[in-house]
Amino acid sequence: MLRFSAQPGMWERQLQRKYKNPRLFPTGPALVQATVDAARQRDTRERLAFREDFKQLCAEMAALQGAVESDKILQLKERIDKLYIECMAQATARDGGSTGNAGAISSETARDGGSTGNAGAISSET
Repeated sequence: MLRFSAQPGMWERQLQRKYKNPRLFPTGPALVQATVDAARQRDTRERLAFREDFKQLCAEMAALQGAVESDKILQLKERIDKLYIECMAQATARDGGSTGNAGAISSETARDGGSTGNAGAISSET
């Protein structure tokens, strides 16, 4: 019997879906605890990376002085948008998918510059 977290992250949650729906996911290797543990570790790494990116962005924004070039503001906004997508993907995985379409977006997609326009169309890698 596989042991899943009470509040799995995005990658572990996808493995739960595969495990509980063999008709929907009939192909692929048998799921083992090591795979679940690796997904849990990946979720943890992504969550910690997100926190660090968010703290860094907040520090940069707090350090802004006086008049700031519009290009700098647009760059910050783009980073905020990417972090928002990433945050929503993580939150959706944790609450079982009820946060909306953002759960289909991987954290890697957000980090690599995923679009905020049609979030439901961006799929996860697993």
